[in-house]
Amino acid sequence: METWWTNANNDTESQYIDKMLQISDGAIQLQASGVSVADDCQQAFDEIKLGHRHRFVIFSLNASQDTIIVEKKVTKDAIDAAMTPQQRYANFLEILGKKQEQGNCCYAIYDAEYIRANGQQRSKIIFIVW
Repeated sequence: METWWTNANNDTESQYIDKMLQISDGAIQLQASGVSVADDCQQAFDEIKLGHRHRFVIFSLNASQDTIIVEKKVTKDAIDAAMTPQQRYANFLEILGKKQEQGNCCYAIYDAEYIRANGQQRSKIIFIVW
């Protein structure tokens, strides 16, 4: 039988699959990277997805690099409303650029608003790995 995967330990197919899956209380769970997600990350995502309360949220790893945390939330406000979509996005990219200069990686969700050719206003949530 031909091997359809590669692994460093030369495990058999069943050994390899057993290592990739963990069985807990009868449920199969995929192994994760060991990095957890703070509860406020889900709350921040829901605030954008369900309520469109924030323009964007930036997530990063904590100091010990074992938990993803909310680093920055930028709410929609009067200043945001006075800006064009291009200005809002440029502001967002400027903040991400500063993180890059510091050598930090991050994740972000951005609530992008746009107007279609027929004049209909739309929004899309964009996930970014930076």
